[in-house]
Amino acid sequence: MAETVLTADDLRLADEMSQLYGAKSKDDLSDNEVEFLRLFAVKNRSEACVRKLKLLIKLYRQEKRFLAAKGKTENMLKRERDAKQKLLDKLISW
Repeated sequence: MAETVLTADDLRLADEMSQLYGAKSKDDLSDNEVEFLRLFAVKNRSEACVRKLKLLIKLYRQEKRFLAAKGKTENMLKRERDAKQKLLDKLISW
């Protein structure tokens, strides 16, 4: 079986996660965030440790994509509401 390694993109996201989670209060961290910080601090990682890290990074990546899509959708809906309100205001003012 091929050895599991962290890619450059994985390491970039792991650094981002480490900074984000490290800035949070320990009481506010989820179980996954605590596990990520614990695993990321390990120097000589086993194959199982790397696989867990990759899974946690994958979850973080999916969460970022979801939040970006959610933000775009909310902005689109707000623009539509604003356009309808503007049209309604224009019709009422006639």
